[in-house]
Amino acid sequence: MRNAVFFATIMLSLHVAAPSASACSGLECNNVLFPRAGFSVPENVPALFYFRGRSSGIGSYVVTLENASGTTDVVAQIDNDDSASIVIPFATPMRAGQTYTFRSDDTCWMAREQVIHVGAAAPLPTTLGALAQSAPMRALVGVPTDRGYCSDTVQAVTVNVDVVLSEVARAWEGMFLYEVLVDGHDYVGQSYAPFDLPPEGATHRGFGTVELAKICAPHNEGPDPTIQFDPAAGLAVGAHEVIFRARVAGTDAVLETAPVTVSLNCLDVYTQEEIDAAIREGGFGPAAAAESCAVSSVGARSRSSLFGWALALLGAAATLGVRARLAARQRPVRARR
Repeated sequence: MRNAVFFATIMLSLHVAAPSASACSGLECNNVLFPRAGFSVPENVPALFYFRGRSSGIGSYVVTLENASGTTDVVAQIDNDDSASIVIPFATPMRAGQTYTFRSDDTCWMAREQVIHVGAAAPLPTTLGALAQSAPMRALVGVPTDRGYCSDTVQAVTVNVDVVLSEVARAWEGMFLYEVLVDGHDYVGQSYAPFDLPPEGATHRGFGTVELAKICAPHNEGPDPTIQFDPAAGLAVGAHEVIFRARVAGTDAVLETAPVTVSLNCLDVYTQEEIDAAIREGGFGPAAAAESCAVSSVGARSRSSLFGWALALLGAAATLGVRARLAARQRPVRARR
């Protein structure tokens, strides 16, 4: 019985002692090297660029050339640098067909090394390309909360916008640092972990792509009043102008796409009845509730369920205690000899 009470108390405390939003923090290690992994670079690339996460310590950075004979030459080296962005110039020009390896002891550089393949020289692009957008879709998006748990997921309408690179831009794709402007403001989109920052030059969806989201049924009218989502999360209903800019790392070149207009309206993917019911009930019905709980283990429903289990355990423990005491009173007392 004591074990049941102890376990129930722990479960109840987990529900009550939710961290405040001010205590929330995001992923600190979001370092990225340009060129990005998986991309070759033209031999006339001016330098490599390394962008560091917010909590990186002092690091050393070495670039070696892998020779056909199996030996390696150090072609760039920077020691004990804690700058936010690090330019890594080469002692000798890069050559097409050569393979280089970037290594770092930075604690936030998870890969520790990255292989760089060099292609033929290519002129700096003067155009970036065009934008393509998807049809509106139902989706679960991450949102921060202003109290209670740090984040949760809510139903939304989303549209993905992607850069379709021009022919001249493709050779430099691995060196592009993108910036997305929505209605003239920087935008990185929603995330299942909204306090995390994406890597330099990317959105939460990746490089050269972004997800625009309009939240359709926040839980702040739902059954759990402790969960209040940031009212600024997500975009407003209606039309939004989207522009991509790309800076070529190591140069002054800035490329920009022509704008596209994206329309976000919950009624494009949900019925009004679904939206009204969701606002009243704090979700989109049993099926969506199960999906939401599967995606976010600290959602409103999972916490309410936890609280219910804690109360049930307390009740069961109390009942067992009462029965034990009654049984003790009803036992016959043996006379002492």
